[in-house]
Amino acid sequence: MTYLIKIILCSGLFFLVYFIFLEKEKMYRFNRFYLLCSFAFSLIVPLINFNLNVEKETPLQTVSNYVFSPGQILPEDISLQIIKPAKNVLSIQEFLLLIYCLISIFFLILFAKNLIKIYSKIKGKKYLLYKGGKVILTEENLTPHSFLSWIFLNKTAFEKGSIEEEILCHELTHINQYHTIDVLVIEFAKAFLWFNPFVFLYGKAIKLNHEFLADEGVINKFQNITAYQYLLVEKTSQQSAFAITSQFNFLITKKRLIMISKYTSPRIAFLKQCLVVVFFTIAIFSFSAKYLVAQKIHTQQPISKSSPPQKDSVKIFHFGNYAGGTNEGVAPEMLSEYQDIINRTKTPEMDWFQFIKAVPLSDKKRLEYIFMQMNIDQQEQETVVFLKPFKPLPRTVPTEKQFEAFKNGKIYGVWINEKKVGNSELNNYVAKDFAQVFISKLSGGAKKNKSYFYQVNMMTRDYYQAYYNRTIADKSNLMVFQGRKKVKK
Repeated sequence: MTYLIKIILCSGLFFLVYFIFLEKEKMYRFNRFYLLCSFAFSLIVPLINFNLNVEKETPLQTVSNYVFSPGQILPEDISLQIIKPAKNVLSIQEFLLLIYCLISIFFLILFAKNLIKIYSKIKGKKYLLYKGGKVILTEENLTPHSFLSWIFLNKTAFEKGSIEEEILCHELTHINQYHTIDVLVIEFAKAFLWFNPFVFLYGKAIKLNHEFLADEGVINKFQNITAYQYLLVEKTSQQSAFAITSQFNFLITKKRLIMISKYTSPRIAFLKQCLVVVFFTIAIFSFSAKYLVAQKIHTQQPISKSSPPQKDSVKIFHFGNYAGGTNEGVAPEMLSEYQDIINRTKTPEMDWFQFIKAVPLSDKKRLEYIFMQMNIDQQEQETVVFLKPFKPLPRTVPTEKQFEAFKNGKIYGVWINEKKVGNSELNNYVAKDFAQVFISKLSGGAKKNKSYFYQVNMMTRDYYQAYYNRTIADKSNLMVFQGRKKVKK
C-alpha cells in the first residue's frame, strides 16, 4: 500500500511540473522525453533504497529465543494467544485484490478490443505505399488517422483528391516518430495502474504532445502557419476515430492553434530543463525508502584487574534469568568440556527438544555446574542454557470458541498433558475439562516437517493440579535451548 501511494504522489508531482513549467513551452521533443521518463520514473523511485550510515556507540542488537518442548514450563507472564482458523470468506486484502483484478481485466479487454478493431481494418486489405507509410482506404467517413506504419483514409475523399497534402504530412510525422509506441505503452499501463488518476492525465498529455510534434513537422515543410491553422479549424468538426490511433482531429484544437505560433527562447528552455533535474532529485529523496544502518565505533578502553569483565556489545533479552553466573567465568578447557558433553548425546538427526530429554542425568548436572560458573558473556554464547525455576503457569480455561478452533489440524498441533495427540482427540473433551492452555508459534527448525503453525499445550484439571504442586516443590533449574537471531531496527 505504501508503494502504491508513493506511485500516485510521485507521478502527481512529475505531472504537476509538466503542467506548470513545460506544457506551454515549444520544446516538444524534450517534453515527449520528459513525459515518458517521468512516468516510468514514478514507478521506480519508490523502489530505490538508501542505506544511511550512522555512527553509534551501540550497534544493532540481537535477542535470544528460547524454544520449549511441550513438557517444559513457561514463564507466567506469557499471555494466552488464540489464533482463529481461516474461514471460507474473503479477507479485506483478498477482496481488494479481487476488485483490482476485475477492473484491470476490464481495461485489458477494452485495450484488446481496440487493437482487434484496428487489426480488422488491416487484415487482408490492399494498401498503397506513400513516402514510407502504408495507406489503407476505407469506406468509413472518418478523419485521417494513423497506427504504427498505417494511414487510414476515406476512399472517396482520397480518390477525389480532397485530402490535403498537409494532412498526409501530419500523419507521416506520427509514423516516422513512432508515436504509436508511446500510446500503446500508456494504454497498456492504464490496465494495471487505473487506480492512479495521473496515468490518465499522462495519456492525454502524451497524445496532445504528439499532435504538437506532427504540427511542427507540417510547418517545417510547408512554411505557411496561417494556411495550416485554417485547415485545422476546418477539420475539427469531422468524426473521430479510435482512441489509441494518432488522429488529425484530436483533443482541443485551440491549444494546437496557439502552440503553432508559440515561441520559446533557448535560454528559457534550458532553465526549465534544469529545473526538471531539481525536481527529479527531490522526488528521489522524498519517495525512496531510506534505512539507517548503525556502524559500531570501536573505542579503546583500559581494563584494570579490579574492573569487571567488559560485556560484548551484543545485548541479550531473556525470558527468565540465567541460573547462577560469575564475573570471572570459566577457563577455555571447561567451555570445551561443556561442548563435549553436549556432543556425546546430540546427533545430527536429533533436534534440541529430543536432546534435552535424552541427556543423562549425570551429564545434565555437570552441564549445570559448568554453566553456573560462566560469566554472562559465556552464557550468552551457549546453545544449551539453564534458567532459574519459573513459577507455575496460572489457571487458564479456553472458551468454547477457542476450543473448537483447536480442532483444526491445519493450524494447530495439540498436546494434552505433555503428550502429542490428534486434533480429533478433543472431541472427547469439553473446554471446561482443561485448566491450563498455552499457545506458541512454530518457527525455524521447530516448524520443519510439521503441517501446522501453532502448538497448543493443554492440561486437564487433575494434571494441572499435580503440575502445580510439583512446580512449587521443585526448586531445580530448567535446562532449555537458546536460539539467537538479529533484530532489524
